[in-house]
Amino acid sequence: MSGTIILIDGPSGCGKTTFACGVPEPRALLETDPDGSRWLREHFTEYSNDRSMEAVKKKLAEWADAPVSKVVSIVVDTWSYFWLLVVQHVMDENERKQHYDTKNTYKAWGPAKMSIRRLHDQLVRAKRAGKQVLLVSHTKEKTSQADDKTVVREGLVHTGEAFLNDILDVGLRMFIDYKKDTRYIEAWKCRPQRNFKPLIVGRIDVPRYESQTIYPKVLEMIGHAPESNAASDSEAEDASAVNAMKQAATGGR
Repeated sequence: MSGTIILIDGPSGCGKTTFACGVPEPRALLETDPDGSRWLREHFTEYSNDRSMEAVKKKLAEWADAPVSKVVSIVVDTWSYFWLLVVQHVMDENERKQHYDTKNTYKAWGPAKMSIRRLHDQLVRAKRAGKQVLLVSHTKEKTSQADDKTVVREGLVHTGEAFLNDILDVGLRMFIDYKKDTRYIEAWKCRPQRNFKPLIVGRIDVPRYESQTIYPKVLEMIGHAPESNAASDSEAEDASAVNAMKQAATGGR
């Protein structure tokens, strides 16, 4: 089985975490949303509720490098927590100084984005080891303002979406009709296959109380996911970029 990196997003209570219980065993869960997955902890062999970026990076690396007999699937519920965390670090003066050693908000964004990329490395490593990676995220309504000052609704997005696009194989969105108590999943992003056919086409209906049965069906539809061009060592890549910028600033000396 080839490794994949999949993100499932949707509104609270639609069944995203139950969907995550369908990943192949043995499973590892990194939990940042107690309301979402604490009651499902027994379905996971490995469990962690680490919250700091450094602790999470080490835990994900441990699971990525573990033999498949110990960990074959990694679930992060919710992934958007880490993007919200770095935003908090950047916007709060004390946190900004502590984590990024600067008082300047704009200067803090560079290292903040790099810290997120460090976590991406572990996900790519897990995929290359043939493991399944599932990220869970909440959705929010994206809006803009028209010339007449009216608010234009542009559809649902998840927090930090742009920073995942280069490593995701598939982005799934779960929809729910609360009145009819019906759910379904659609793909908002699919890495194309060599014949340009998307990995997943159309809508997947989710039977009531059976969200956990859908993940195997998704894997069957995906088949062999192609490799991405995402870096597996962004720390070295970022260090090289920073060094290049320093040389440019000093005229190459």
